[in-house]
Amino acid sequence: MSELNDFEIRYNGVEQAQIMMMARLLLEVARMKGAEGADFIDRFRNAVVTELNDAEDGGGGPRDQQIAAVSQSVVVNVSKMAKDRYVRLKNEGLL
Repeated sequence: MSELNDFEIRYNGVEQAQIMMMARLLLEVARMKGAEGADFIDRFRNAVVTELNDAEDGGGGPRDQQIAAVSQSVVVNVSKMAKDRYVRLKNEGLL
């Protein structure tokens, strides 16, 4: 039995689902790109990280650095998940 409360269970479940869906969508787009799929994932990751670095908070000021670090980490790691799976599928001849 989990020691998390109902809110924590739901919040973490939603976060996990969103991360897995983003990775899956990125993989599907990469598959549509064919041989350029891995490069597409890298370009996508770099573009999103650049946008995050250029983002401001709602008041036009700099974003909180801890939030920015988590955002960037999610983008980098979701991209890595998608690219690793893409490369594995390609190596297995499934693309």
